[in-house]
Amino acid sequence: MKEPKTCPFCGTRPHIVKKVSLAGNDRGAVPAHDIEVSWDIRCPTCGTNKSSSGWTYYSIKNDGSVVITPQSHLSTYKGNNDKLEELIERWNTRKGEEEART
Repeated sequence: MKEPKTCPFCGTRPHIVKKVSLAGNDRGAVPAHDIEVSWDIRCPTCGTNKSSSGWTYYSIKNDGSVVITPQSHLSTYKGNNDKLEELIERWNTRKGEEEART
């Protein structure tokens, strides 16, 4: 997996912050999953941040391993199931820098 580049504004190495939730009442949801994780990349110096566009869903298999659960069972789904990977790509391409400055 790629690492996030330094902050585009101050050059500090950013932190990856995750929010983990048990699926709980969503256990019957499609796709079925056990854990949900949302992601942020934050600069500890200047506060610049970017948040994931959704949750990464994980399932715990019978052998105890944890795997990413696809966002859709449709074979035509074109989205990225790993929202951290997607977020790092967005951070590294610097999309939205003009908006952050205003």
